[in-house]
Amino acid sequence: MLTLGLVVAVNRRIRATIAVQALLVIALIAGCTAKNSRDDQQVRQQAAQATAQAKDGAKQAGQTIKEGAASAERTINDVAAGVKDGLKTPTSTTNDAVDINSATETQLTTLPGVGRSEADRIIRNRPYDTTQDLVKKGVMDQESFDKLSSRVVVR
Repeated sequence: MLTLGLVVAVNRRIRATIAVQALLVIALIAGCTAKNSRDDQQVRQQAAQATAQAKDGAKQAGQTIKEGAASAERTINDVAAGVKDGLKTPTSTTNDAVDINSATETQLTTLPGVGRSEADRIIRNRPYDTTQDLVKKGVMDQESFDKLSSRVVVR
């Protein structure tokens, strides 16, 4: 009987310990749930604030990018206009260049490798659409053309 009594006593103690532990777990869960609820609310607020700040940052970055793109576009347009103007503006080489469609024999003979007979051939094969026509029409070979190509134009 002692053994049975001992078993019953131990069993009661175990049950009491289990009950206390269960109560502690329930209290802990209740406390954690309340704390988690507060923590969840705090995390939610922090996430909302961070999102609002990111949204503002994205708006500012977007505006900066937009302004940068507009500035780049103006710069590109200015460069393109400058290139266009540069192509229209005669350079010293172009000013010194000889128009193969209107030059006289004397003007043509100032070109490197062009004597009277070459000048006459240039005149006889007019008009020219491009300076490269001198080679295309057989007036001179490519090597001769390369020597004077920077000094001739077609206007």
